[in-house]
Amino acid sequence: MWQRFCKWWTIDHVVDLVMDLILLFWEVITSPVLIVMRLIRWTLGKYVIEGLKNKIKKLIHWLKTKPIWVTLMILPIAIIILFYIMVAIWLGGEMLKLENW
Repeated sequence: MWQRFCKWWTIDHVVDLVMDLILLFWEVITSPVLIVMRLIRWTLGKYVIEGLKNKIKKLIHWLKTKPIWVTLMILPIAIIILFYIMVAIWLGGEMLKLENW
């Protein structure tokens, strides 16, 4: 592993790494709003999307123990509700994009 690292450690790679770090540092310094927006997106993605996935999993496990007629009644309603939630998440993401401002 160390030998692979030493082979990788060339002047070209060092220059690329230093330039990437400078550009990243410059982006962070010049636009701290991006950091806040990324944190908001990450938080929404982590808690909203993960929560939505967990609800869907619970619904599917609950429907596995029910008769088929209950599944045929509940499933279309759940799909419509899921569609509306996904559209709301998509619209919220579009509103948070900084390119549109």
